[in-house]
Amino acid sequence: IMKNDVKKKLKEVMNLRSLSHYFIGNKLGEEFYRKIVLATHVPTSEKVAVKIIEKSKLNSIDDKLSVEREINCLKMMKHPNIIQLLSVINAPTA
Repeated sequence: IMKNDVKKKLKEVMNLRSLSHYFIGNKLGEEFYRKIVLATHVPTSEKVAVKIIEKSKLNSIDDKLSVEREINCLKMMKHPNIIQLLSVINAPTA
């Protein structure tokens, strides 16, 4: 399948399971309040891992601080051999 065909198909189904500009795919893992899913960045067709944090399951202040600390650390890291934080999307809770 050509790259443009993939982009077109992703745009067609984007409304089914999407988060901002990412098409959400299969679940890769899950623990406590975090779920990791495979996603495709629709504009570029780049495959990425997306960590979804369910805010409603952050039961303690320590959990909330841990998430904030993780985000802040990842924002500072810039190295080709280390995971890169592309964006943080703060969606309303259901």
